[in-house]
Amino acid sequence: MQDPLFAARCHRLDVGLVDKPPKVDEVKEVGNLEREAQEYLGEHYYQYMDPLYKNAHEHIKVVARRLLASLFYFIKKAPQDGGGAHDDTKESGTLQCRLSPTMDVQFASLMASGPVFRVQEVFSGRTVNQDVVYVNRQQPWHHATFSSEICYRINSSAERRVIQVQFPRRSFVFENISGF
Repeated sequence: MQDPLFAARCHRLDVGLVDKPPKVDEVKEVGNLEREAQEYLGEHYYQYMDPLYKNAHEHIKVVARRLLASLFYFIKKAPQDGGGAHDDTKESGTLQCRLSPTMDVQFASLMASGPVFRVQEVFSGRTVNQDVVYVNRQQPWHHATFSSEICYRINSSAERRVIQVQFPRRSFVFENISGF
């Protein structure tokens, strides 16, 4: 919990109950408990325990976006040694999806939501959007390996760099992919 970036990525989802929950053997109270939980998790309940979110519904949407983003990671290609001049304004590698190769239907569904990837760089604590990586347009996904070779511009003076993904058919918010 000492690292604020790590702490911001951790989530705890609890159902806040008005009264103490019924005892395990109070079967007749299960229906009331379910109704109270559904109300609490609903979009229009505004007494949520976590002050960072309006309600549980909003919090769950954030967790879902971050879980989708964590399906992707980047493997940076090592710079070529020897022949030719090295271009230090570009970086390349493989964007990979963690889904099992047997999950081709799920991968197709994920791709149908139109993921857009971008690179952000940090300079003196200030974040700058540097480059949008159009995987589907410039470099297609290899459906056998759920991967795509990508190349993007970089600024060598950046303190750090992150790759983010957005699923515009689901949300317009960008989230960091896994490993960043």
